[in-house]
Amino acid sequence: TLDRVAPNAGQPLKIQKGFTTDFLPVDAYPDAQGNIHMEARQLDRLEIEVGHGIEAAYQLVCVETRALPIGSHLDAEKGIFTWQICAGFMGDHQLVFVKRTPAGQLTKTIVHVNVKPQELGNGNIDISN
Repeated sequence: TLDRVAPNAGQPLKIQKGFTTDFLPVDAYPDAQGNIHMEARQLDRLEIEVGHGIEAAYQLVCVETRALPIGSHLDAEKGIFTWQICAGFMGDHQLVFVKRTPAGQLTKTIVHVNVKPQELGNGNIDISN
């Protein structure tokens, strides 16, 4: 079970939001429990460099494990997770990545993505709250 897997011991994941490569990925460091917290908007594109050695990747919903969200893709060979966040995916999403270290130990990183409504331009007011 996930409880038996050691948390990521401070190894950052590189996270990039958006569709352009004009911005460099940002290092996101996990806390002591292996959690990374971030915000995104509906219709954003996320790219997370998880790294090599991925053993499992899934979404944690309450206490159930589920497939990664619709609109996402994991390239396990390259260690890159991408997610084009679809409309209607507001709220908190827990993405779990389990990796095997070169020494053979399993570690977990849980990325908590708080998806907020898409910002409206041209003076429009978002009344979805």
